[in-house]
Amino acid sequence: MVWLGRAKARPRPLAERRLYRHAYRRAPRPGHHCVAQRTRDRPVRLCLGVLALMLACGAARAADLEVVLTGVHPGPGPLKVGLFRGPENFAEPAGSVGGLSLTANGPTVRGVLHDVPPGWVAVLIHHDENQNGEMDRLFGLVPLEGYGFSGKDVPRPTWDSARFLLPKEGGVVTVKMRYPTSAPP
Repeated sequence: MVWLGRAKARPRPLAERRLYRHAYRRAPRPGHHCVAQRTRDRPVRLCLGVLALMLACGAARAADLEVVLTGVHPGPGPLKVGLFRGPENFAEPAGSVGGLSLTANGPTVRGVLHDVPPGWVAVLIHHDENQNGEMDRLFGLVPLEGYGFSGKDVPRPTWDSARFLLPKEGGVVTVKMRYPTSAPP
């Protein structure tokens, strides 16, 4: 019987591959003495890269939002400003991601929310005139205290009507306060 084909190359046994493994390695790069040093440097370079990326993104993420309230009835009780970033729990205290408390000392009041991430946000304001910490309503529907919100002028705010786009440079939002007709001007 005559063999007409080439013999198949069989894989080398593991012991033989271990014996000659230095022959299969690439030469080390300049400044690196061996493969082990190259592998030790990888986590350090990865951590430095991630740190640089976090610093670069962190600087661009913080913005200041100035809130200007007009039509405020000066009087007792704080003006509670709430910042919302999504429709989840919108207009509820649990949904607020930031806020501040201002004093109602004139018809126009200003405040600044610091370190607000840019993107879609909404601002709701409640003038807690009797200082009980909640919005008083008639029959659970009609507000009995002053309120205001950013966005479109609608009777009852929703996330879609109150949201606006905050750029990374920051911005100013003007909110007109609404008070029940029985309240003094």
